[in-house]
Amino acid sequence: MEQPILNFAKTPQGAWINQDQVQLAFHDPRLVDTLLSRLKDKYESARATAAKELSEYRDQRIVPALTATLKRMFTSGF
Repeated sequence: MEQPILNFAKTPQGAWINQDQVQLAFHDPRLVDTLLSRLKDKYESARATAAKELSEYRDQRIVPALTATLKRMFTSGF
């Protein structure tokens, strides 16, 4: 990983911050797979956060995954 990204990943005190937030800030496409899997999380807040963060990306897998998530919510009470 490049040094500027590593510097961004730490607070001024040197503590590491959330890796997902770093990837999101830099629009790292590797985060898409993680977020797509979180659409199946049992917790609604995790699914909602994943959906919101996916809006930062343009990936052909996102719309079908969001559609499937909504169908599961309405048919199974998720």
